[in-house]
Amino acid sequence: MMRTRTMDDQKNQILIAVITFNIVIMIYMVYMSMSRGLDDLSFWHFVIGILLASVAAGGAFVVTTMKK
Repeated sequence: MMRTRTMDDQKNQILIAVITFNIVIMIYMVYMSMSRGLDDLSFWHFVIGILLASVAAGGAFVVTTMKK
């Protein structure tokens, strides 16, 4: 028997994805600033950080969807 998803389940899945996105962005930017210095950061480092965080957030969302 399939269980229907409630709004709370969907809110929790989105919350986990958003938290994962923010954590990955913070870790990536701290790593890049420590390894290259703040003067060497460019717009493309920020774009790469957003892409990595988006992939991680999507993966977290899929994993939480499959767990239920």
